[in-house]
Amino acid sequence: MVNAVEKEFQEKYYEYEYLKQELENTDAQLREMSNSFTSMQAVINTLKAIEKTKDGEKILIPIGEGVVIKASFDKDDRALVNIGNNIVLNKDFDEAVNFINKRLDEVNEFIKRLNGNAEFLIQKLRSLESELMELQKKRKWL
Repeated sequence: MVNAVEKEFQEKYYEYEYLKQELENTDAQLREMSNSFTSMQAVINTLKAIEKTKDGEKILIPIGEGVVIKASFDKDDRALVNIGNNIVLNKDFDEAVNFINKRLDEVNEFIKRLNGNAEFLIQKLRSLESELMELQKKRKWL
């Protein structure tokens, strides 16, 4: 038969492990959102650089993972923007930048919520660690 101290220890331990996994998931989401944020900022910078070029002028365009291509193009000041669900709209550069800026704001708000959640989980885990240590001491005396 499991005594009350042992039962409480097991419950706290399972809660601790669950919250630890939640924190790992939150950290993974934070990394993903931070990468998205950085990527969207790069898109905005690229659009602004393209907007400043003249027809036929060569420009280096980043395509990801530190790779750039040299390109020249006929400038028509339009960008194809995926707005979700595989729907692509033809927008001028200012509209495209504004759209991405709105998405950046959304991602930033989500990052703030994730950070708040991570802080809560860390505090709860610290509290549980203390409780588990106290329960471990009680277990030794039984």
